Amino acid sequence: MRKTQRRRVVFAVVTSFYFSTALAAMAFAAGPGSGNTAITAVWANDGEDKVTQDELRASDGQNVTNSLWNGSTISLFGAKNEVVDFNLILEAASTSATNVSVTMSDLSGPNGSVIRYAPRSTNNLFNWTTTESELFYIRYLQILGLSNDFYGTLATWQEPTFPIRAQCPSGTGCAFTLRPVANRFYPDIAVPIELVPTFTISAGTNQSVWADIYIPKTVAPGAYTGTVTISQSGIATSTVPISLEVMNFALPDAPTSLTMMFTEYGDLYSRYGAATLQAMQNQMLVAHRHKISIIDDNMGVGSGWTGPGWNTDAPAPQWIPFLNGTGFTATNGYAGPGAGTGNNVFSIGTYGGMTGGLTQSVFTADFNGWETWFEASSPSTDRFVYLCDEVYCQSMTPTLMTQLGWWSAITGPGRNLPTMATQTLLGAPNALSDPTSLWPYSQGYLKDNNWVSGYRETDQKAVNAVLADEPTRELFAYASTRPGEGSFAIEDDGTSLRELPWAQYKKQVNRWFIWESTYYDNTGNGVGNTDVFATAQTWGAAPSYNTMYGEISDNSDNGNGVAFYPGTDAVFPTNSYGISGPIASLRLKYWRRGIQDVDYLALANAIAPGAVASLVQQMVPLALWENQCYNPANDCTYNFEPISWSNDPDAWEAARLQLANIIDGQPLTKK
Repeated sequence: MRKTQRRRVVFAVVTSFYFSTALAAMAFAAGPGSGNTAITAVWANDGEDKVTQDELRASDGQNVTNSLWNGSTISLFGAKNEVVDFNLILEAASTSATNVSVTMSDLSGPNGSVIRYAPRSTNNLFNWTTTESELFYIRYLQILGLSNDFYGTLATWQEPTFPIRAQCPSGTGCAFTLRPVANRFYPDIAVPIELVPTFTISAGTNQSVWADIYIPKTVAPGAYTGTVTISQSGIATSTVPISLEVMNFALPDAPTSLTMMFTEYGDLYSRYGAATLQAMQNQMLVAHRHKISIIDDNMGVGSGWTGPGWNTDAPAPQWIPFLNGTGFTATNGYAGPGAGTGNNVFSIGTYGGMTGGLTQSVFTADFNGWETWFEASSPSTDRFVYLCDEVYCQSMTPTLMTQLGWWSAITGPGRNLPTMATQTLLGAPNALSDPTSLWPYSQGYLKDNNWVSGYRETDQKAVNAVLADEPTRELFAYASTRPGEGSFAIEDDGTSLRELPWAQYKKQVNRWFIWESTYYDNTGNGVGNTDVFATAQTWGAAPSYNTMYGEISDNSDNGNGVAFYPGTDAVFPTNSYGISGPIASLRLKYWRRGIQDVDYLALANAIAPGAVASLVQQMVPLALWENQCYNPANDCTYNFEPISWSNDPDAWEAARLQLANIIDGQPLTKK
């Protein structure tokens, strides 16, 4: 519902359930009539337990059963209008497996109901009208050093906050090479399998193939079955059964967990060239398939294309279909979550791109113009003016405080247009503090040249003040830093990004912002273009080798700012697939899982709020500012506590099952 009262967005920096234990089989290599194969094991998981490319778990005799793999069958469940998925692992222990291919069947259900799988042509990969299921060939990135910003800091006292495989076995510091994560190749790049129809698995390695299955709102509930087939040189060597139980309810088209993820035309232009505008539009579709909302620079300005900029007082014409929802319909090739539902947010002047250097009269006219357009043409869209960003708010002209004064003086429709600027959580309910984004909770702020420490109670008090002041304020948050919430680090556990929306739900954060999704040119750190298909480190100054943490710099991160990989890459053409749109990261899929979980939470909360509150507390005992300094007498600059949530994917699936049973009212038991 559109809030009629004017408001200021407070952008706080708060940067085993169905195992078959009787089964002894853990994986298998071949089905009937398979013949010879170099593939020594085939098994599946949900991908949140990341299998690095060197691991041969099943071939080495490890137990690989999990919540969706009982040793022979992939077992899934889901609601209508949900995307469920699985990760298939193919191992080649001794000999390279060549000319490997993977395909899926349709999933057949009650009364002739079908969930389709149909490969598409390579020039039609951004059209989902002929298939509900997709397969992806997974590419890997080598972790040569730990992420820094994602873990707060790299120091021995901070080890408990690192992902388990990034920690030293001793827990007291060690050589980088002793860390289980060191130099391993981590899965992240989900290339549509149509672009890699056959592939080789080198001896002593594995290869993951990911499957996304969208469950349409129109299908009948009940049991669906199908297969996934692995072939070598066109001969089927393994056939894996798939079982999917469709629940008798649907997830909403508009996600409960609201997000925004930035991209800009300039990021894409050097990679896509003349196809940039089409690539941006296709990126909108892929993001929508992951229930994530894009913000940008109003379709940007670049060679061969001049966007409308911020002084036209209206979104670019190319934005309109994505705001009113027609861009997410079958006529534009879209099918899946949120069909016909518009992008739910629009950022005006992102990162201060509109307000810098303005006079009060132009500032006022722009606000009136933008709000007039939205009230007439897209009244349900959540919009705001991004006044300025972080420390630049202190040095820009006009200053942030000047801008807020001008905004308060507006008497036209622009008085209803919200504003946003980043600031520390502790200073949010009162006068604006020094903006910062270093931590996902306040840690404190500078007031009158004196440091005011942040800690659990003060931050919660600040949040309470924000929430009590609704609808004049909303609480936004960004960044993704352990241990307050899961991070976007490539080497972090897959469960970390699933946890992020749960933390958002628990602490009543209106919207979560990821600052960049296509940061291909690391100009901010003086490094330049990154070969994102070959280099995990996407943010930070040029690294040097640290004996404890590997190739790092003071601010280096793996995957920071890159959630989509370029489908066309003119800068590094050897890695170009020649498609006019993005290749999704697995991290987007983990995040979507959490976003969909929160849809479950909202539906279940309407039925059994007590049970939902108990489950949330069980799954995320300490979320965001809860997991920081609790004693104001101590130095709150650092955090020594480990994460509070489980990194076991089965625990998260058990929680989703519990919620499904509350909503559906018919307990699901797996055979």
